[in-house]
Amino acid sequence: MKISVRNLGVIQEEANIELKPLTIFIGPNNAGKTWLAYALAGIFGSYGSREYAQAYADKKVSTIYEQLNIAIERVLSKENATIDMRQFIDEYGETYFNEVARYAPHWMPDFFSTQLTPVVEPH
Repeated sequence: MKISVRNLGVIQEEANIELKPLTIFIGPNNAGKTWLAYALAGIFGSYGSREYAQAYADKKVSTIYEQLNIAIERVLSKENATIDMRQFIDEYGETYFNEVARYAPHWMPDFFSTQLTPVVEPH
């Protein structure tokens, strides 16, 4: 997955990064490695997932996951629901992560406790 980052600590200009299953940031002190790692942890970790889930429930995001909506409706009507997570990730994984990253500017200032809004965008 390729991402663009700007306005993140010392990274003011756009930086393009390709994330792979193992990505290691190497560079001099004060180059933005830690800020970038924190931003990615916020987006792809539990904080970003929670924020996105709330935005999804509040219909503040444009992507609809029909399989997820059906499961939610079943649970709300006191039925059981299951989702095959492997199938869900195969079908929607990249879309989901891109959507979480796109929604991140809404909550990233709170996550970093700053007035600046870091921008991390998927390609």
